[in-house]
Amino acid sequence: MRPISSILEQFQRKSLLALLLICFGLMITSVPGVHAQTLTGTAPTINIATAVAGSEPTPVTNTGSNVKYSGKTFLSKITVKTVCANQKFDLSVVAGSITAGRGTAAAAVVLLNGMLDTDFIVSIPANVGSTTVSLRYTAAPQFSDGTGTDTHTVTYTQVAN
Repeated sequence: MRPISSILEQFQRKSLLALLLICFGLMITSVPGVHAQTLTGTAPTINIATAVAGSEPTPVTNTGSNVKYSGKTFLSKITVKTVCANQKFDLSVVAGSITAGRGTAAAAVVLLNGMLDTDFIVSIPANVGSTTVSLRYTAAPQFSDGTGTDTHTVTYTQVAN
């Protein structure tokens, strides 16, 4: 086993540990009363390039994207899933603050290739007005992950709760 200082030196010689490119997709389940939702901002690129001696690389957070939704004629929720072939690195997403009475954010969702739809924002009341919520992505790789690039296609779906 190599000492952490050797690993850190190797890491410092490499200008980039990981490049995580998150490409967004949006799918709306076709049930009566569902209207298109929108994602705003650009697909974030998250570069991991720093670490503190004796520890894992520093996690990086990106908050440059939002999801905008409105209530339907029924109680609804938004789910999230990802596709990332040969995923190497940890990535999670959490919804930012949601105005009271416009839904409830789930805890951070770990995005894993091939995952099933996972609750992201629940209890969206019927007929609630337009709501914009920030998305916070956190990439937290480990040295044992090695180097490379992950490209995620993240899908948000609004369905009956």
